[in-house]
Amino acid sequence: MILKAGRYKSFVIRRKILCCLLDGYGDVRYGELGRKTPLEYAETPFFDALLAGGTCGFMEPVGLGREVPITDASTMTFSFLGYDARKFPHGRGIIEAIGEGMRVRDGDFAARCNFATVSQDGTITDLRAGRIRDTKELETALNGMPFPVPFEFRATAGHRGIAVFRSGKNRRFSEDITSVDPHVVGRKIMRAKPLKPSAKKTADLVNLFVERSREALAASPFNKKRKARGLPPANALLPRGFSAKVPRLEPFPEKYGVRACGVTGVAINKGICKLLGIPIKRVDEDVGDNAKEMKMKLTPTLEALRNYAFVFLHFKTIDMAGHDGDLWRKVSEIERTDAFLGGLPLDGAVVAVGADHCTPCKIGGHSTDAIPYLFGTPDKGARGGRKFGDSECARGKRIKQYDFVGEVLKAASRR
Repeated sequence: MILKAGRYKSFVIRRKILCCLLDGYGDVRYGELGRKTPLEYAETPFFDALLAGGTCGFMEPVGLGREVPITDASTMTFSFLGYDARKFPHGRGIIEAIGEGMRVRDGDFAARCNFATVSQDGTITDLRAGRIRDTKELETALNGMPFPVPFEFRATAGHRGIAVFRSGKNRRFSEDITSVDPHVVGRKIMRAKPLKPSAKKTADLVNLFVERSREALAASPFNKKRKARGLPPANALLPRGFSAKVPRLEPFPEKYGVRACGVTGVAINKGICKLLGIPIKRVDEDVGDNAKEMKMKLTPTLEALRNYAFVFLHFKTIDMAGHDGDLWRKVSEIERTDAFLGGLPLDGAVVAVGADHCTPCKIGGHSTDAIPYLFGTPDKGARGGRKFGDSECARGKRIKQYDFVGEVLKAASRR
């Protein structure tokens, strides 16, 4: 791998960096795993070899659960890449819209949405409509429904989508409204309420959008076919991650002195990379076949490592197991990720491992817990050494999440 040396502060970056975000891989201890976490229980020979000559500890996701809502925890990818998310607008809707190439500007209103299944009275029975896929037909139905302001809906990966209300002369929107998504089954879709008097029109429009979308989705032949096959219909949208401001940030290459590339396909990550001036090698994620998804990462990862000094590589499947509360699948996905990384020709690169947030199987959602991290150059000759996991991390240095990249760049400056 050819590296044109970059600089971070007074450090000369001498080695390439593969910075791996293992989405939601942090967890808690379980009796079924012998009082170990999934990470400690999993067989991870590559991570263990990395630890032999490397550094591990915990990173604190500063601001998560406070300035950054726990439901928008993936926004902490900014923090993972070295930006304090408390210091700029970070509403997830606009970031995802940017990631999907939608036209947005300050004053537009953007929301990320889940397709969901609800009963006739609006009670949620499935938050992800059976993890539905291939929803372009539903996108068409939604974009054809009558609505009092110009808008665009874009179906993205799996059960996800993005809605953007367009601002115009004398028409601007506010993100200061309450959520409509209770985030649990068995409860009804809530009504958005304004947090400021100026946000009342936006709240009313969001409530109308939820109502009109239910009508459009219920009439869709696509949903009628799903019901006939015994599948949960995607008969509602759950908007969240409201935002009306576009963040403007110092580009990553200027801030950290290295040419970077992202290997990802998730809308939030694509949006973050675009906002940070990081080009993307797009690879589909959440494709429904985890082995296939891992194979799809190989070529773009190798191409990025050949041409860039810093490669941001995202792994989604561990997080999905956490959301589904599937403990053994989470162990398996950690092992699958370790095997993938262990098979790469890394040629002395520094490999860094961490996450945006934890997704404990116990709660099936995000938490504000500290996140394990690890970085170093793998020593594949190491035998009988330390096992990467929470016990080893507890002995290591505790850092703020947004300082992680700086620590990794310092490690890459050593001969």
